[in-house]
Amino acid sequence: MGSAKPDAVVVGHLCLDILPTFAAGGGGSIAEILVPGKLLDIAGAVFSTGGAANNTGITLHRLGFPVNVVGKVGDDFFGEAILDIMRKNMRGEGAEVIKDMVISPGEGSSFTLIINPPGIDRVFLHASATNGTFAADDVPDQALDGARLLHFGYPPLMTRFFLNDGEETKKLMARGKRKGMTTSLDMARPDPDAPAGKVDWRAFMENVLPLVDIFLPSVDEIVYMLDRPLFDRILAQAAGGNPAAELDMETISATADRLLAMGPAIVGLKLGDQGFYLKTTGDAARLAAIGPLAPPDPGSWLGRELAA
Repeated sequence: MGSAKPDAVVVGHLCLDILPTFAAGGGGSIAEILVPGKLLDIAGAVFSTGGAANNTGITLHRLGFPVNVVGKVGDDFFGEAILDIMRKNMRGEGAEVIKDMVISPGEGSSFTLIINPPGIDRVFLHASATNGTFAADDVPDQALDGARLLHFGYPPLMTRFFLNDGEETKKLMARGKRKGMTTSLDMARPDPDAPAGKVDWRAFMENVLPLVDIFLPSVDEIVYMLDRPLFDRILAQAAGGNPAAELDMETISATADRLLAMGPAIVGLKLGDQGFYLKTTGDAARLAAIGPLAPPDPGSWLGRELAA
């Protein structure tokens, strides 16, 4: 499998996750834990890789698909750790799978410190680092050659890919289409207090989605981007739970229709513990334009609506 031409190229956000291990039942409130000057004894830490490039790339590899993963790390300790963990997770074939990874001299690698005491909602301390400087031109042409799928993940967490109405994202998707690939795009919820939270995401999607065949956001992310007042209401109603549970199927279906009108052939909305929702275009020409991963029986996939 390692010597096979990649069937899928997975590009995007990549980081090192660091999870301190707290003693069971210990801690109290987050305010009692994060006290200036306090020394808190913990049991250790777990290190893992995260981000769309890692998660989707490793999953496809384990399912048996030849895959090429392209992300960006620095030449620092965290970058070495990211690449080492990915190689190990890919069962001896990691060197081939990550051969086109970008290693940037002098830059720090992205990491997330996840503070997750028992019984308390998690706090994430995230450094974008190389994810913020990654650009479409960092993906070499040879990485795309011969593959059927280009999957890109998490432009809201990658500065250059959300600026200027997503021009870098559009550029990457256009390259995939010129190569005759099927394109897919995954998203993440922007931090409202960060620059991504100030982006006009409707303009981003109108610019980018005509070049995306399969669009795969979570429903809470996309409601945040398209209808912030509705998002704020469902988040308050969820009270720490899953915001998707506060949306009825009529609203979910209407949201998918808005997205399909912007250009993709297939919209899949992740609903958390509520499952998954799929809606397809009713335009036969647009469905056929998906390219190599178009359904073998396109007529049966026109105007479909599925929930599981």
